[in-house]
Amino acid sequence: MRRIDYTSVLSADYRAELEALLFFNPEQHRFRDKIRTVIETHGVPVIHAEKDRLNVRLKNGSEVQTLYALAGSKARSQLVGVVVYTRSNPATITVLHIAVSEDYSSQGRHHKQMMVPLFIGKLREIGRQIKGVTMLRLLYDTDKFREIPV
Repeated sequence: MRRIDYTSVLSADYRAELEALLFFNPEQHRFRDKIRTVIETHGVPVIHAEKDRLNVRLKNGSEVQTLYALAGSKARSQLVGVVVYTRSNPATITVLHIAVSEDYSSQGRHHKQMMVPLFIGKLREIGRQIKGVTMLRLLYDTDKFREIPV
């Protein structure tokens, strides 16, 4: 298994990879209606560069956080996943977007890495560190949303 590192900071060198994951992901057709609903409800994600770092924001100005997954060596890691989330109320972290590279999807050659469950686990860890957060809400998961205790 390849080593996966998580970070909330991403170098501007990853812009093309981040654009590909968020906007041109070959798996997004599976979630098209849910993505549209999230965008209509919460806003359009945009990539913003500040100095030598990238972050994802919502066009409407709503505050979001981003967690990136990098695989490989420190010398040159590959961006393999991104999750965009917000604290929708004092007790809930809501996952707005999750995107993983095709190689790390459920059908990819590194599918055993289980990127989406790993992201959920990391967000649960983050939630446990924030006073008052008790729930993680997923919007893509089912016909409705799914809530997971942190």
